[in-house]
Amino acid sequence: MSLKIRHKLLLAIGSIFIIYLIVVAITFIVVGKQKDDGFVINMAGRQRMLSQKMSKEIVNMLYVKAKKGTIDKNIINELHKSMKIFDMTLHALINSGQVPITLDPNGEKRHIEAVEGKSLTELKKVKQIWDVFKNKLDIVVSSQEEGAIKHILNYNMKLLKAMNNAVVTMQKEAEKKVSFLLATEGIGALFGLIAIIGIWFWIKSSITIPLEKLVEFAKKVSQGNLKESLAITKKDEIGELSETLNYMVKNLSDIFDNLANGVRTLTTSAEEVSSVSSNLHVASEEMRDKSQLVATAAEELSANMASLATAMENNSNNVTNVATGAEEISITIGEIVQKTSRAQEIVTKAVQHTQITSENVETLGEAAREIGEILVTIDAISNQTNLLALNATIEAARAGEAGKGFAVVANEIKELAKQTSEATEDINKKIHAIQESTDVAVKDIDSILNIIKEVNDIVITISEGVQEQADTTRGIAENINEVSAGIQEINQNVAQSSEVSQEIAKDISNVHVRSEEIKQNSDVLRERAEQLNALAEKLKGIIKKFER
Repeated sequence: MSLKIRHKLLLAIGSIFIIYLIVVAITFIVVGKQKDDGFVINMAGRQRMLSQKMSKEIVNMLYVKAKKGTIDKNIINELHKSMKIFDMTLHALINSGQVPITLDPNGEKRHIEAVEGKSLTELKKVKQIWDVFKNKLDIVVSSQEEGAIKHILNYNMKLLKAMNNAVVTMQKEAEKKVSFLLATEGIGALFGLIAIIGIWFWIKSSITIPLEKLVEFAKKVSQGNLKESLAITKKDEIGELSETLNYMVKNLSDIFDNLANGVRTLTTSAEEVSSVSSNLHVASEEMRDKSQLVATAAEELSANMASLATAMENNSNNVTNVATGAEEISITIGEIVQKTSRAQEIVTKAVQHTQITSENVETLGEAAREIGEILVTIDAISNQTNLLALNATIEAARAGEAGKGFAVVANEIKELAKQTSEATEDINKKIHAIQESTDVAVKDIDSILNIIKEVNDIVITISEGVQEQADTTRGIAENINEVSAGIQEINQNVAQSSEVSQEIAKDISNVHVRSEEIKQNSDVLRERAEQLNALAEKLKGIIKKFER
């Protein structure tokens, strides 16, 4: 039969209380009887005194009569009272009845039970002597017969001796009752002690030892050992607690296994983010350097265009002197051809650098999109970690006091999941900023590329125009108007090229600024990746405590 702990305790307490009640009841009964026995022995002792009192009253009565010649009625009355009290007391001791408490037969009385055993036998002997003794007392009182007086004097000591024997017998029987009381209390105490020891061993085997096992199990679990289990098969509260703890430890083990897998995934993702951020950092530095190179080339192109515009302006002013300055024009056209070739080379380099920059920016955008996908995975892991921490908190709450240590670990894991989510959200914002900057840079680079292509077309046009001017110079004398028109067209193209080169320089400057922003964002991304990696390592350290 399986009892609950409260039933076991109630049974133990009830058993001890019943033993206590039995001992108290026996003590109460025996003490009550002992109290009655004391009163009875007192009354029996009074009988001895009365026997002597009656003898003295007889002697006193005879003395007064001999001296005064008459009998004193007061002495007779006292004698009758003594005889009546002695007779009533003896009758009550033998047959039960009322006895006067004082020496007044009509005074207050008390009921006593008849004595038993040897005391009753001794009192019956006293009764036999008393009946004869009483008859002789009546004779002496009525006639003062000499034989009756002698009988009283002779049987006075016999009556006293018989009464003494009865009193001694009653005292011995009272002492036996006291010994019985002591023996009963000793046996009761012995049985109580045996019962208490048995109950103690029973409680120890059914409550204390299982509780010690529970405490030892809880200590092992608190130290991270989730592989142990309790082998307590009782059906009481301890058994239920053991089953609940086993179930809780199993659930915690599953939770930490899932959490360990999540942390491993988080570590891998953090390493990937760190690698991508490093690549992004290198790519942004390369883009910054190349954009700086393109900006320098654009500035050189702008300077060449300004120089070309000045030269063409001089040519325009000297058109009226073409005939006399043909040689100078020829030299100037040669310079124009050289500078145009130089401009074409610069534009070609600008196109190449711009294409490389465009490819780097596209690579940067692709890397930012990959990081965004990784951040989605990290956010999912963070949410799963938060859910696992919530489950761990619920399981710890079910365990009550034994699960407090797990509630602290679950809260710490939940806080770490929250930090992971915040770091992921921060990184996501930076990635969005990088993507936006990358999109703007791509657009700017596309615009620069188109402008450079236009510049290239213009430079080609200029080159062709200059070549035409070189051919025209040979016939400058005959075709001065055509030369003037060609110079005007060249002036317009140079002015347009100068404006385009300025726009190129401005756009390249914007690209440089954007590349610097991308570098800064990549630095922040790398820092966040390092924080995420540190957080993953911290989670690993926590989980290692429960992977023994």
